[in-house]
Amino acid sequence: MVRKKVQIFLFCAFFPLKPFLFALHYLLTFVSHHFKINLSLLEEISDGNKAFVAEILNAFSKSVPEYLAELNSAQENKDIQQVKFYVHKLKSPINLIGVSSVDNAFSFIENLNGHQLSTILPMVEKIKKVANQLLETVNQLNNNKK
Repeated sequence: MVRKKVQIFLFCAFFPLKPFLFALHYLLTFVSHHFKINLSLLEEISDGNKAFVAEILNAFSKSVPEYLAELNSAQENKDIQQVKFYVHKLKSPINLIGVSSVDNAFSFIENLNGHQLSTILPMVEKIKKVANQLLETVNQLNNNKK
């Protein structure tokens, strides 16, 4: 991790006019070690508008903590409908950033007709873990751009 921080410092020091490209590079290299991402959808939607991509990443860092807090609350209250609702709320931002490793978990939870929370808890935990890792990475990106 120290090596990565040195690379980040050197990159920023020598390319101060390209913070957004740095952010995308960092997101692609750092996050890809944890799970596979694909920013092509976001790039396609933005039509190359880097400010728009930055705005989406900023919105992600603001909305995801709220969804995670509500999801945790729904889990504590054993409210399966609210759990499913907040899992669904997390689906769009996670998919927009291109993480597909939790698609099966999203599909299973959305298509579940039963009412047993214990059935979906492992998948909910996987989604929360990925969302938290993405959130940490996006927040680091936002802090590095300042």
